[in-house]
Amino acid sequence: MDTATIAGALPHVTVDPAAVRAWLARPANESSEESNAEVLGVGDTFGWDQPFFLSDLEQLLYATAEAGLLGVGTGAVGLWNVCDGEGICDGGLLTVDLPNELRLASLHIEARHLTDRRDKRGLDAAIDALVAIADEANTLVARYAATRPSPGHTPA
Repeated sequence: MDTATIAGALPHVTVDPAAVRAWLARPANESSEESNAEVLGVGDTFGWDQPFFLSDLEQLLYATAEAGLLGVGTGAVGLWNVCDGEGICDGGLLTVDLPNELRLASLHIEARHLTDRRDKRGLDAAIDALVAIADEANTLVARYAATRPSPGHTPA
């Protein structure tokens, strides 16, 4: 695939907070009284400082993408939990798959950086984190695109 084709096919991640909020409030399935949020561990106390925040957020990210709520163009976005030397999982890596079988990865992201206010809880914290993930994914793609030659560029 040439550079011009790659540049035109780079993903742009979008999140519609209202659509995500409505989807999370809906029942998980026709026979369930639990909402999508409850099934995914997004309760009233959900927030960056909770023990399983990143693993729950990882599941939320995949579920919203599967539900068609995470617009990712032609790429896929992933969140990978990373533990430190003491076994504490308080951070992660964000990845974006490109159409040329290349995967971009972020630097280490701490859970506390995935919200604009640390006191947010529940659906607000979940949506805030998804928006932060989309922003970080788009930053990764933009940095990658900035390193690629522009279409029509001929190396000297």
